Amino acid sequence: MYLLVACLIILVVSAQISSRWAWNLFRDYELASPSKRLAARRRAVLPGLGVGGLGLLVVLLFRVSGPELGAALGDALMVVVSIFGGLFIGIVGAVGAHRN
Repeated sequence: MYLLVACLIILVVSAQISSRWAWNLFRDYELASPSKRLAARRRAVLPGLGVGGLGLLVVLLFRVSGPELGAALGDALMVVVSIFGGLFIGIVGAVGAHRN
């Protein structure tokens, strides 16, 4: 039960952080030079790649460890999915708010 509450808190906090961060990226995007646009795209993709790599590492550890650490790695995977979901929700929210 505590893990579920922690994952919900992580989801909300990461969505709020990524929403503010994406809003700042999109704010000056039209006025930027092509090199700054490319740098902004790289900065937008980097957190998702980092969380994806962390999730892949947890899945690989789950496959290697077997049943000994299965429950702990399952909980870690749930936290990683919460972070990734929060990033996705925050970016989608910022893009939707920017288009209106």
